[in-house]
Amino acid sequence: MKERINATVAIVDIRNFTPVFENFEKQKDDSFIKYMEEYYLTGHRLANLAAFDKKVFFKTSGDGYIVIFYGKNHERAGYLFGLLLYKTLIQKCKDFNNTHKTKVLFGMGIETGKVIQVLSDGLENFLGSVINVAARIENSTKLFDNTHLIIGHELYIKLIEILYGKAQKEKVVNRSDSYEDIDYKRVIQLHNELNNLSQKLMLFYLFKHHLKGVEEPTPLYRLSPCLTDFDLSKNFSNVIELLCNNSDKFKKIQKEIQN
Repeated sequence: MKERINATVAIVDIRNFTPVFENFEKQKDDSFIKYMEEYYLTGHRLANLAAFDKKVFFKTSGDGYIVIFYGKNHERAGYLFGLLLYKTLIQKCKDFNNTHKTKVLFGMGIETGKVIQVLSDGLENFLGSVINVAARIENSTKLFDNTHLIIGHELYIKLIEILYGKAQKEKVVNRSDSYEDIDYKRVIQLHNELNNLSQKLMLFYLFKHHLKGVEEPTPLYRLSPCLTDFDLSKNFSNVIELLCNNSDKFKKIQKEIQN
């Protein structure tokens, strides 16, 4: 039986691709093609930068790509990649839209689960329900204004456990239980605790969502644009440093953040 590998999967997609692409084609202008080339190269470069032991799979798929981290610290690498790509694409989209008077956006979904490595004629690929879940999470970014990155509950509780300890993880896991038999003050306390934990990672709790193809509703966590304000807050750099857990890696990534 094939080995099931623990991995963190990121699905990235460009918004408004078809109308923007067709508009530039009509104008016989390759500016958008060049933008997409840079978009692919940026994702590939940041995926390798975020990985801890080079066990990372990157594959483009039209207007998007899939990134799978399956080695040491894959949870750290997955969220680290998401944050770095978010910061980079936010600026690239803004610059491109201002220059060409258009509206190119992006969405990203990240989740942790099991994958199976498949090799066929030397070509590497991966299978796993977590890939579909990450794709559904990415699609859910369309439901919220100014939302570009959402992570799943499994990745969230793993990050809480890794970065803040098992006791904090148990609080998060219990948070998904029913509140029917809990008094009102306890409900407020639980939500406040969850919000505090989420803010440490610059995330906002979105409650449970019914994702297509997923049997049970799952809590989702949205990257907060306010908490990631690069000019007004040190949150972004602090979380990056925490995820790196290595001074040399953080210094290398700092250069990326500052560019």
